[in-house]
Parts: sequence; structure tokens; C-alpha cells
Amino acid sequence: MNKNANLKSIIDADRIARLSETFIVLRQPHRMGDDNPLRECALGRFVEDYKCGVECYNAGHEYMCLVYKWRMACGINVPHWVRQEFGGREADMDGDALANFAEQVREWKGEIKRCENALKVAGLPSYRAAIAMIFDGVDPYPAAREPLKRVILQLAIDMGKFPY
Repeated sequence: MNKNANLKSIIDADRIARLSETFIVLRQPHRMGDDNPLRECALGRFVEDYKCGVECYNAGHEYMCLVYKWRMACGINVPHWVRQEFGGREADMDGDALANFAEQVREWKGEIKRCENALKVAGLPSYRAAIAMIFDGVDPYPAAREPLKRVILQLAIDMGKFPY
């Protein structure tokens, strides 16, 4: 019986530690008591607060990753997580693979241009607010919220995130 009591106390201590950590996370101002992982970034908070739909978050995140992959391929500095997630080994590049990769980088640039056009549908201020929100984690100022919702929705539509 002593072993069972010790196991139960270990399990209880682990549960209390996890709940304590969750409580600390939920007390962060940007989470507003919500444990949804989308609240970790400005784009996710915007999508949650203005009920844009997870498709809009996915489109914004995919656009961000696309830009970072293109930048990395062009030798432009990117955040460390991008290199870890998308970086390949140069040793795997033979002539054909390099030519295919160059074509893929050109395709990425075309997709980026298409996404940028979608983000510009409500004008330059909304475009800048979207870029600041997606890449820099800047929460939008109040006047930009409605046009920003429009451009994020347009991005999701143009990226085919709505199957209907």
C-alpha cells in the first residue's frame, strides 16, 4: 500500500505543478484567461478577437513561413526557428536538385507577390498593419482593425483556405 500512496502523491504533485503553470500562462494579459494557443501571437489574438476563423490564421502563418523560406533561400537573415524548421543540408544539392530548388524559389516569389496583392486590397495602411502584425507581433491600432480583418480574410480566400 505504501508504494501506491507514494505513486499517488507523485501524480498529484505533477498535476498541481501543471495546473500552476497553466494558471501563470492564463494570467498573461494577452491571453485574457484563454488557453487557446492562437493567443500566443498578434495574428492569433486578432483572429480570435475578431472571429475571423482559423483559416485566416493559417493563411497568415503560411504566408509568413513562405516569406521566411524565400528570404532564407536568398541569403537574408531569418529567425532561428525558420532555419531549424525549413533549413536543408547543402550536401544534398546536386546539379538537378539545385536547378529544381532555384525554380521553387522563383515560384515562392510569385506566391509572395500574390499574397502581397491580397494584403493590399484595403490600402497601404492596412497592408503595413498586416505585415507588422504577422512578422513583428504588433497588435493593430483600433482604426486599422476593420480594414485589417478584410485583408486577412482576402489573404485566406486567395490562398484557398476556404474549401467552399
